[in-house]
Amino acid sequence: HGLTNCPYQFLSLGEKIHAQGYNVLLPRYPYHGFPPLSDEQTKLQTEDLIGLANEAIDIACGLGQEVIVCGLSMGGALAAWIAQNRPDVARVIALSPALGATSVAGGRYRAFANLFALLPNIYSWDEDAGKRPFPGRPHQYPRMSSRAVASLMRLGQIVFYQAQRHRPAADSILVVKNLADDVVDHDFTAQVVAAWRRHGGQVETYDLPGELGLEHDYIDPTQPDQQVDAVYPTLMELLA
Repeated sequence: HGLTNCPYQFLSLGEKIHAQGYNVLLPRYPYHGFPPLSDEQTKLQTEDLIGLANEAIDIACGLGQEVIVCGLSMGGALAAWIAQNRPDVARVIALSPALGATSVAGGRYRAFANLFALLPNIYSWDEDAGKRPFPGRPHQYPRMSSRAVASLMRLGQIVFYQAQRHRPAADSILVVKNLADDVVDHDFTAQVVAAWRRHGGQVETYDLPGELGLEHDYIDPTQPDQQVDAVYPTLMELLA
């Protein structure tokens, strides 16, 4: 799931996948899934995310003969880390991986990650929230912690530098780009994909058409502008 969200984001899609005979595991990040105005997310560290990823893959390996990983946004960045580091994964699908963000000027992710980690925490409110919990979305935080963002940026830097040096460990990788998404840095993700390919990684890409006008979060059916009827069938095909 994404930063500020929780496994509920993927519940509807997970149920559809489970109905086709797959075992489905929806792990929850540390400090997520608490009441909407909780300050828990400020505690999130990159090491927490990596630890959760390793634990989830260890569990998944006991649930079936083949492990497929799918994640959106921060989940997509974590899926990319798994693709780089876990040889026991057959396929990784990184949906709009938040390896970098368009809001960071000039792609200075390392500098901003260090700065945000040192400065006092600042919350940025989602413009749809109006400084209150989301109506109809009690599972999602309406504000984002700068400390948590720093941890996400650090994760993106780790994936980037590993990709420059080593072949990805996963057998197969698919990176899905939402052409209407103005949140994640597509060029930075493309650099990671290019590095994987240089090292012989089996990497495919797929573009969700810009004319769909999809939100950054195109998975959660409780999003007010969701289009899951258009997106889910495509994702089911890509997963298969």
